[in-house]
Amino acid sequence: MISLLSLVLGLVVAQRPQAEFGVDQSIHWAETPYHPLQAAVGPGRNIEISIKFQKPFTNEPKIILATTKIDCGKLSAQGYDISVTSKNTLGFTVRFTATTENPVFGFDLAWGAIYDPDISVVEFYKIHNSKTPEGATITIGKNGDIATIAYPDDFKPKEPPKAVVFLLGAQIKGDYHNILAETGVVTTKQVTVKVSANYRPDLYIIQFYHVMVLLGKPELLLIGTWSQLPFNNKDPSDPYQQYEVQRERIKTFSSSITDPNFQSGTRYSLYGFSGYGFLGKENLRLVGKNYYQSKQSIKADIGTWQNSFLIGFAANWFVYKPQLNKYIPSPDCADIFEECYYGGSSFRVCDRDLSFPKSGWNKPVKSFKVPAGKVLKVYQQENLEGKSIRIEQNLQCMEVPKFSYLELHSVQQEDKNEKIVSSNLRNAFWDE
Repeated sequence: MISLLSLVLGLVVAQRPQAEFGVDQSIHWAETPYHPLQAAVGPGRNIEISIKFQKPFTNEPKIILATTKIDCGKLSAQGYDISVTSKNTLGFTVRFTATTENPVFGFDLAWGAIYDPDISVVEFYKIHNSKTPEGATITIGKNGDIATIAYPDDFKPKEPPKAVVFLLGAQIKGDYHNILAETGVVTTKQVTVKVSANYRPDLYIIQFYHVMVLLGKPELLLIGTWSQLPFNNKDPSDPYQQYEVQRERIKTFSSSITDPNFQSGTRYSLYGFSGYGFLGKENLRLVGKNYYQSKQSIKADIGTWQNSFLIGFAANWFVYKPQLNKYIPSPDCADIFEECYYGGSSFRVCDRDLSFPKSGWNKPVKSFKVPAGKVLKVYQQENLEGKSIRIEQNLQCMEVPKFSYLELHSVQQEDKNEKIVSSNLRNAFWDE
């Protein structure tokens, strides 16, 4: 029998991957008329929107953003930026900024929130002529910038991950508005991204850009690209370039999903633009719609509308398939399992928390995962009284008798008089 607590101080469920995806259309002329970005009154105009998750995350997730609609006015200098300004387990805030006097009518923004140690997000900004962009080291070449972005400390893949890039901001001045972001070399420590003008850089200047890159283990991510390249292909018969036509000009792009791993089960998908080419001094209007994923294919309609001269574009997509049964260890928490070899139901005890399931625990306790440098203390009686045992490493199978409290703390804080439970013991014993 395991006794119930008369005072419950908290329970954390063992961590598993968690994800939520969505599309925000609130910064849109039809949805939010006369928002600040539309006024041609100077750079720096911005508006923030908050997105709340349908279900809170157990840990703060990574946020990936991608534009699926860009609608800017027709001045010669066009510029915008989209960034995450804050995030937590309940949601996040996005800031939309007009970086020039040019009116910005709106965006459709696809987003994904992922908690998974095998997934990471990196990003960087570059201002014209700056050799030290925020978030990366850069090599400036004749054919574009090569940015090298190091992975954060919490992402240490054992093999090169897959990488997919999205363009979240650009400021371009001149007769052509062309920009393209592409991933390059991907290693276990860093990823390179090339950002180039793609066509006639003598006719315009890229004054600013902002890119975001999603990284993940190969078995978790399937990635692909749709594009109409190069950007110098002027073709009067191309509906994209018939910019005097008021109607929408759309083409359908699709890709096959041949990897069986990504044809079934829980999957999340997102797409967005990584580059575009437009004739300057006309509206920058690029839209994706009717995005659809089936078992064996993924597709979307992409194009432009009204008085916009679209020469080309690039859009990237990915499918994320989480390993839902994967156990995610925490350096600050121990996990207690119902069955041997870490099976069955479980709960989590974190550093310095006295814990037990709120609804009472009427199941056996037979295996433990204890992080390095931590000690799990198991007390027989409430109020930290009576006999106790101390567990300082993972235990695959061990029967624990009646207990009331559990506490996790660092090895340095251990009581030297307590017994050490070794991994080869089958049954727990109490300190006399």
